[in-house]
Amino acid sequence: MTDTPFRVIKGGLEDSPREEEEQKPYAFVSAWITDTRLMGVNAMRVIWKDRLGNDIHQFFYFDAVDTGFERFQEIAGSDEKELREAEISFAGGLGGKKFGLSEEEALFLIQDFLRVNKKTGEAPARIGIRLSRMLAEDIELSDEKRIALFQRICKTPLSANETVNYFMMRIADSDNAGIRYLSNGSLTAKDSPARGTLYTVYRNKIQWKDKNHAECESLLERDDGYEMWISEIGLSAGDGSSSERMSKYVSSYKRLSRMRISDTEAFMTMSHSEFVMVYESPGGHVELSLDSTPFTRRSSMVEENDGVSYMLFRPDNNHVDTRDYRLYDDIFGIYHLTSTGQFICSANSQHDMAMLELDLVFSPIHTDLKLKGNYEFNEPVMAQFLSSGYDDFNDFVAEITRGPEE
Repeated sequence: MTDTPFRVIKGGLEDSPREEEEQKPYAFVSAWITDTRLMGVNAMRVIWKDRLGNDIHQFFYFDAVDTGFERFQEIAGSDEKELREAEISFAGGLGGKKFGLSEEEALFLIQDFLRVNKKTGEAPARIGIRLSRMLAEDIELSDEKRIALFQRICKTPLSANETVNYFMMRIADSDNAGIRYLSNGSLTAKDSPARGTLYTVYRNKIQWKDKNHAECESLLERDDGYEMWISEIGLSAGDGSSSERMSKYVSSYKRLSRMRISDTEAFMTMSHSEFVMVYESPGGHVELSLDSTPFTRRSSMVEENDGVSYMLFRPDNNHVDTRDYRLYDDIFGIYHLTSTGQFICSANSQHDMAMLELDLVFSPIHTDLKLKGNYEFNEPVMAQFLSSGYDDFNDFVAEITRGPEE
């Protein structure tokens, strides 16, 4: 029998990509997350590269108690303006610092917040095919890694006031992980009088009985109205172990009283002074964008009925470190541009208004502005103006200050 004309050729299986690489067409580049978990929310950004070397940017907004994986946006490419606007949209109002994450940690957090959705029944954000493939494999972390990761996504309270204010937020949400973190494991969601009802803490006034015992008067909102709680909170020092991050933890909590209050009473409790300055442009038009001033670069833009508002957020959450915490003190001020070109600034204090004036002085739009009105009110009016239908703030003030005989 003669030899066949065929010869053996070495196969290419050894040189082909491994099966694991075939299943991972995206290479992890970097990720960060805000340290705002004690507020109940976090924002996260993850960057990948596809096989062609193109960047893929993913933005996430997580609610730890209610809505879980709440928002998601994916951007292909590297358009800096588009990426900056997305980052401001997701993280601009949170005020926290950003901490780096590994690929394993980032994917674990996404899956962990999706578990919140399964628990509450809230529909998660639509994530698309690409992220679905990235999440195909369940990520598990050791208890030690989970604890370390949770500590990184939480700001470390630096004072007793901060600890007490954050604890009231977490107890109002029956947030087991947050309560355990702030109490060093001595308290859980079972110690919350909220019993699963979600509350928002609008104001928390602290009165210290001594250095370790505080009484809190808290204004809270639930779906069907407002309540006032009087609570007693005890603090104690940690045991000094190297794993502890706070010098004092919450050791006891007791709600002393609870009272339903009207919307009017709640408004009066939240009432504060407001300072407003009104500008107009001699040229008849003011250009306002995220790039207009240093403060607008960390603002959130909101379309209004008669124009556009820029909510100017503080760069940190130091407003929590106070004996009189107010939810909206994270907003530094508001810039509002009406449809007719009137430019309005508002702030809750003279100091903040002075900072807004400096912000405008060092911006390109300053030369286009001429001051037409300067007001101080003993209660907030800007929100009323934005919902009033007026496009001229001076006319609005004339209307609300007009006497009945007029």
